[in-house]
Amino acid sequence: MARALSQIVTVIRGSIGGITFTANQWHQILLRAKTAPVQPQTSAQTWIKNAFALASEQWKSMSPADRQLWDEYAETVTYTGPLGDYTLPGRQSFMASLSFINYLNQSALDVIVPILLPPEISGRYNFGLIATGPLAAPGIGFFVSITNPPGETAVALLEPSPAFNPTRLRYKGPFLSSSAVASPLPADTSVLTNFTGLIDGKAYFVRIRGATSDTPHRITKESFLRVIATETVI
Repeated sequence: MARALSQIVTVIRGSIGGITFTANQWHQILLRAKTAPVQPQTSAQTWIKNAFALASEQWKSMSPADRQLWDEYAETVTYTGPLGDYTLPGRQSFMASLSFINYLNQSALDVIVPILLPPEISGRYNFGLIATGPLAAPGIGFFVSITNPPGETAVALLEPSPAFNPTRLRYKGPFLSSSAVASPLPADTSVLTNFTGLIDGKAYFVRIRGATSDTPHRITKESFLRVIATETVI
């Protein structure tokens, strides 16, 4: 890995030739050798590939008019990156939403009828309060509570991490697809998801993603939680 102090470039991301430009918590520009993606051939990887392939075919099946409406919707969803704010083209916005729904179906975590029509409501979808706490029944673990606002039915995908020492404060993956839970969220309700059988006093992280399920699919941003597993004795 190489490091450089540049007087003409302050932020750079992506790859040029065999070099990938990135950053970490200590340096704004890092250079490292470009690596090929890992292909572990797990069930989860197969589900993800199938979900993207199906979304690509679903995009091709839509009319030009609906594709144009997806372009218009995508312009209302702003993402923030190291180089500033940006929006996605309509096709990428469609792929993100439909591949998420397809993944839930492929992995049998939920059964959702895909809706290809573009959303009529602008912007990304947002959950309400997300909270954690100890289990209500005997066991070692924690719960995650997600409040869904009024108006639309949604689904949340919760993916836990392995156990870590409690000194660990952040974690961005990989998460355990084998322990993932899809939680249906009726409109204007709070739903608890319990994670049990954990190690008392260890730190766990949960990645949360979601989308509307009964209306044209708007996805949420990723949320990350850090929770200490505790034992409940009643």
